[in-house]
Amino acid sequence: MLNYEILQEAGVEYKAALKRFADKADIYEKYIRKFSEDTHYEQAKEAFKNNDHDELLKTVHPIKGIVGTLGMNQLYQDADDVVQAIRENRQKDITSCFQKFAACYERTT
Repeated sequence: MLNYEILQEAGVEYKAALKRFADKADIYEKYIRKFSEDTHYEQAKEAFKNNDHDELLKTVHPIKGIVGTLGMNQLYQDADDVVQAIRENRQKDITSCFQKFAACYERTT
């Protein structure tokens, strides 16, 4: 069973997200647990370290979709900032956007 207070403290908008799961808490819980096993973040860190922006986009974009569905709105926004910086080729922003995203990811998870 999930601790909803911890989710709220982590910035997860549980009630809004639950509606995406037809108010079925067991299904939401299943997906939030699966998220904790997802490997995209580790791959994103490696791509960032290697300055591989194509791979970084391929790994951050799925995270953006997952966290948006799960109600992790700040993490969604930070992931979107990374995606947009890469797509718009804003080289100077990619580093700061990714660092902000990574810090939020670590806090949220």
